[in-house]
Amino acid sequence: MRGPGLLLIPVFLVAQEVPALSRAEALAILARPGTGEARVRALVDHLHRRMPWVATDYRTRSVDEILARGAGNCADHASVLMSLLKEGGFEVRWVQEINLQAPSERRQTSAQAKVAEGGRRFSVFGYRHNDHRWLEVRDPASGAWFPADSSLGVVGGEAWIAARLGFGPRPAAVADMIAPVFVEAVQPGQPPEARSGAYLIQAFGAMEGGRLRTLPAWPAWEKAVRALEPHASAAFRGTEDLHGQAETLAALAEAYAALREAARR
Repeated sequence: MRGPGLLLIPVFLVAQEVPALSRAEALAILARPGTGEARVRALVDHLHRRMPWVATDYRTRSVDEILARGAGNCADHASVLMSLLKEGGFEVRWVQEINLQAPSERRQTSAQAKVAEGGRRFSVFGYRHNDHRWLEVRDPASGAWFPADSSLGVVGGEAWIAARLGFGPRPAAVADMIAPVFVEAVQPGQPPEARSGAYLIQAFGAMEGGRLRTLPAWPAWEKAVRALEPHASAAFRGTEDLHGQAETLAALAEAYAALREAARR
């Protein structure tokens, strides 16, 4: 899994001499001429190249500490990107995601141990799912929100759909992520905003000229996405154990596999 926020797996070792990232250099890249999305893409590309992903070690670090470390998990990436974008004058918000993974008893065992230790919020990863963090950025020109994920190197709606849900080649960083099945935007002092419909139903369904919506597996996909949404949101709040939604997650995996197979014919 690339960029887990809570997954308990062995930490990848980072080279001893990882150069610290320069805040000034990153902000200079963000200040280059271009559209808002183009400027964000340049910054994301820079962070993706310069800041290797490492699995979480459950340590809390400030943005400056992450920059000095020169590496981080998906939540670290999102924290750094948010700080730089805000300093550069962009409006941003945090996004939390659940995505399908290949089944893993080891991941389930780790998740259960973390739930017992720290509570139900750790159920956002398990047997066939994992959690992930990224940002949405408000386009200064249109006012629309677009995705920005420096841990995966993805910016913009079309690029996000292709990298995260598309049936063609994907970036290497996304290799362990089969498909997102829950997306939610969060901002301090505001209730979470459901985004699964926008990304996983509307944008995904519009692929290939809307042909996906005509496939037999589409109703099962849409039904399961909507069924999972309140439970996943509650799990992130720590009020529900998402491991109780094993059947819904299995239905999502089956529906996505069927959509992929049918779309490739």
